Amino acid sequence: MRVTPSPVVDYYVMHKEYDLLVASTRKSEIVTVLVEATKSSSDDELEVDFSNSFAYHAASDLVKEIQFEEVEEGIKTRILRK
Repeated sequence: MRVTPSPVVDYYVMHKEYDLLVASTRKSEIVTVLVEATKSSSDDELEVDFSNSFAYHAASDLVKEIQFEEVEEGIKTRILRK
């Protein structure tokens, strides 16, 4: 299992059987709990890969890419079909 948080905004994608895009102001706390829970319940470790862009399955036949960019006004977010 892998989680891909953005280093600049409070979004992340969790990869397993299904992709889950989550927006939360408590990203760090959620990722910490997921890492600890995975350690205690599995032999596998949760991979944490920080990235400003990542692809995810919005539906079984629809892949999207989300991109984050720091700009002067704040964070620019783009969601594209792949």
